Amino acid sequence: MDIKVLLNGPVPFDQLAEMYNLVGWNRDGSRTIPALQKMLEKTSHYATAFDGSRLIGFGRVISDDIFLFQLSDVMIRPEYRKRGIGSRILKTLIDALPPNAHTIRIIDGFISASIWEKLGYHTVPAEKVMYAVLEKDPLKEKKSS
Repeated sequence: MDIKVLLNGPVPFDQLAEMYNLVGWNRDGSRTIPALQKMLEKTSHYATAFDGSRLIGFGRVISDDIFLFQLSDVMIRPEYRKRGIGSRILKTLIDALPPNAHTIRIIDGFISASIWEKLGYHTVPAEKVMYAVLEKDPLKEKKSS
């Protein structure tokens, strides 16, 4: 198995859209190819993993390169999981961050804490983290217009 992990390399958007569907992160259908292309234009770093020409992994960093470093959308095709590909994607992304990236936020809750420890990070206790998840209700939005 010759898996290549690339930083900010080419992206076959049809395969990326398929991966979002496979992992269940496109239930509302908003991750269209044009939307994914625009997403990557606004993404500071992303990493792709390929087996030949097949996209098998992806992850990205949303950042202002000063204070905010947020890992998002780290995903591996189900049949390629548990082979260290996700760790390679994470390491590629973290190595691309500037030296001031001491705190990284994670959107994906499935990443094991042991992976972070191997990369020199630790999780912050929940009582020290302040966040909220806000989501619009499309039904209420339609009624008000």
